[in-house]
Amino acid sequence: MKAPRISLVDPASAEGEVAEIFARQVAQFGTVSNFYRTLAHAPAAIACWTTMNAGLRLRYVTDDLSFLQVEQMAIIKTSQLNGCDYCLGHNLELGRDAGLKPRQIAAVLGTVPDDDVLTPAQRCAVRWAEAVTLLTAEDDDELFTELRRHFSERQIVELTFLIGMWNCSNRVNRALRVELEAPECRLHFVRPAGSPTRTERGREG
Repeated sequence: MKAPRISLVDPASAEGEVAEIFARQVAQFGTVSNFYRTLAHAPAAIACWTTMNAGLRLRYVTDDLSFLQVEQMAIIKTSQLNGCDYCLGHNLELGRDAGLKPRQIAAVLGTVPDDDVLTPAQRCAVRWAEAVTLLTAEDDDELFTELRRHFSERQIVELTFLIGMWNCSNRVNRALRVELEAPECRLHFVRPAGSPTRTERGREG
């Protein structure tokens, strides 16, 4: 394993805006990730990331779990295509938190056929993540027409921007060799009251 290139900011010594962002991440995810502790060296970068993540993804934790699942599928596919073990490790866990079942995740990763596992909208979103990441989306009018059948313009813009965000995250984490935390130290969505636990979801599939 290659050594990380950047030191990690200690949450106990963080001050000002960075300390506030760290506190919000603990409230939202249960811990401060190595990605955030790396970005904290550049306060403008971590502030920008948290603002976008809150507006494009975290709002759906309590607002629309079905679209959150679509987003997690797109993030997982993007991270797989870019070979980012860090982002993939965290977002597989977050995908399960969002309610994705093992076979759905396997379908996104391409290890099982997706026809009887993913909905048409989910399959389309995964294909869109692949097209955006591989820079083929611009000329794929057929795929975009299908995308419009499943999602509103707001959702399309949010999903496309989110895919772009994770292309950025994948590259930053790989370039700086950010170390993936042990499974018990990774991010998890703070569970909305009344939603099934991870154990209960695991029993469902």
